[in-house]
Amino acid sequence: MVPEAMISHVVSKHESGVTITDIWESEEIAVAFYAGVTEASGMPMPPVSYSLIYENNFK
Repeated sequence: MVPEAMISHVVSKHESGVTITDIWESEEIAVAFYAGVTEASGMPMPPVSYSLIYENNFK
């Protein structure tokens, strides 16, 4: 299930592994979502590389 604030979720497989690209409405929503996921799993949050793309860029 994709959270309502997530605009896009794309998984790409390549020679080096897998790249997951999630596009969110805002940085605050993304950080809160991933913090909740890692807290629920009991695992530390993995390093995340991201750039912000806001919904209004698609209009």
